[in-house]
Amino acid sequence: MKTVIYANSIASHPDKRQLAGVRSFAEKKQWDVLSVPAIQSPETLTRLMRMWKPAGFIVNCTVGTNIFPIPAFSGTPVVFLGRNEKIHQQGKRCLISDANAVASLAAHELISLHLKSYAYVTWMKPTYWSAARLAGFESALSLHGVKPCTFDSTLVNGDSADLIASLAEWLTGLPKPIGVFAANDRMASAVTDACMLARLTIPDDVSVVGVDNDEELCESLRPALTSVLLDFFAAGQIAAQALHRMMAKQTVKNLEAYPPLCIIRRESTRRFTRPDKIAAKALERIRREACSGLAAIDVIKMFPCSRKTAELRFKAATGNSILHEIRNVRQD
Repeated sequence: MKTVIYANSIASHPDKRQLAGVRSFAEKKQWDVLSVPAIQSPETLTRLMRMWKPAGFIVNCTVGTNIFPIPAFSGTPVVFLGRNEKIHQQGKRCLISDANAVASLAAHELISLHLKSYAYVTWMKPTYWSAARLAGFESALSLHGVKPCTFDSTLVNGDSADLIASLAEWLTGLPKPIGVFAANDRMASAVTDACMLARLTIPDDVSVVGVDNDEELCESLRPALTSVLLDFFAAGQIAAQALHRMMAKQTVKNLEAYPPLCIIRRESTRRFTRPDKIAAKALERIRREACSGLAAIDVIKMFPCSRKTAELRFKAATGNSILHEIRNVRQD
């Protein structure tokens, strides 16, 4: 059996899904997949190659780790998840997320809320994907005659507290309500903290969209975070397919993009034309429990009024009946 080494970055949620995609393809080809932590040095890479004699590598370099000169792999086929300019310039195989498609989903979500202004928050370090998502967001908004403001997180010198304080000051000065697209869920979390510091409410003053749909993070925030879901599993499969072709001496594209799956809408972008806190809580409960046997009567009991009045209040706030909303969630 061939041994393929998957070098992760920070064992994050995307890493785990990508590795699952790699293993799904590898099972069909009867590969052994060895997952290793971020490779810290060329010497470590050399020792791994001597020990395992791998037929190929899949290397996650999305956060700047695992970046070594191509000769360090001694001719072993390698596919990179993520793009690094040094690697890309050498014509090596890279797989990236489709930044334009990601940004278009975020822009569509925010534009539909008919807000006064829009903004983008970059990642903390200069990266191709953060810049590409900004460019895609600007392009999507330009179709509606809108130009977003940009908060450049790379210019903040200091720790996370300084970042949140700077974000809070920046958000305070923007026209409200505002729609913020953050480079990823971690930056969206910082925006949420900044809103709390600035006493801005989400989603009434600021609507927020992140990227990655890290469920543990998105669901832990209050309010829960709307996020673009990337198909990390498919990314792993595509990377493994490319490696398979490379090991068979077949030609592959140097750069390929995989699309997002969808946007997962949560409370951070649920604005109501008629504010109703109970209706908002009911809608969030439907989102969380609709696929676990939730019935319309369970939602109606949340309202301190008659069934008919509860239905009228919910429809006035959301535009749908309770039963229709439950069915919508089950079909998604």
